[in-house]
Amino acid sequence: VSAGTISLAFRSSEARNPLNGYGLVIPMSERRPINAVTLSSIKFAHRAPEGRLLLRVFFGGSRSPHSMELDDADLYATVRRELDALLGINAEPLFHRIYRWFHS
Repeated sequence: VSAGTISLAFRSSEARNPLNGYGLVIPMSERRPINAVTLSSIKFAHRAPEGRLLLRVFFGGSRSPHSMELDDADLYATVRRELDALLGINAEPLFHRIYRWFHS
């Protein structure tokens, strides 16, 4: 099974909806291209500077194996659409990093 994460940073003010919690796990029945989102800067103090939001999006695995086949540009665009739909974040990230682990 192969899996990956993409970490993205935003200004906290760019989240249109309140982010109350540490993240979310998406039910398999939703058939979304991502599996979960961790609000890293909320869950773990000092992961991001004041006024910044750090997210980690999980993809691949047995829940969304097709996401591992996307090239970086398509994966990035897909994750951006999902963050807009699920969390109301549609701003351009300050940065992003993609990590993939094949046959892990």
